[in-house]
Amino acid sequence: MDERVEIRDLIKNNETILCEMKPDKFCYCFLPSLRMLPIAVIWGCIDIIFIVNFLHFASGLMLLFLIAFFAIHLYPCYSVFTSFIRRRIEWENVRYAVTDHRVIQVGGALGVEVRSIDHHEIDHVNITMGLIEKLRHVGSIHITSDSGKIDFIGIDNPVKVYKMLTKTSFDVKSDIEYPNALRPDNNPGYQTKYDNKE
Repeated sequence: MDERVEIRDLIKNNETILCEMKPDKFCYCFLPSLRMLPIAVIWGCIDIIFIVNFLHFASGLMLLFLIAFFAIHLYPCYSVFTSFIRRRIEWENVRYAVTDHRVIQVGGALGVEVRSIDHHEIDHVNITMGLIEKLRHVGSIHITSDSGKIDFIGIDNPVKVYKMLTKTSFDVKSDIEYPNALRPDNNPGYQTKYDNKE
């Protein structure tokens, strides 16, 4: 039995999917681990120096204590690998979507996690394209609101998605501000221009 949740399963009756995406496998799985790698290497080198020095003097219960302590203390080193493994498993389930009502992120390594932010709640939309993302012709979009944050990591055509997302969000917010009695059935978008002349 397939327990995977599809974006179309989450869509309301009056909602339309504008764009659906899946992250680039390499960027989604490796980038967080690569960012942590320099810290993990330095941390591991320092710990190895202490481990070698302490093992000369430790024995019995002290040796067991040191083994347990450094097993926990070395977590930043092996968290790089566990992060990659978790994200690799999670990648199979991760999908993003922009609809005419909200942005949606579906993911989860063992279970299913669904997050969404309505367009009128969006505070900021940022786009980033690091060196590795540029080499792979992808980018990331970061969407924040008071209720949370959603990251579209390593998606194709990030500038196009960014423009569509910011326009849709602005249009929806403008439509909400428009008086109910005068609101048309279809909103062609906010098309007036600001005139600062007095």
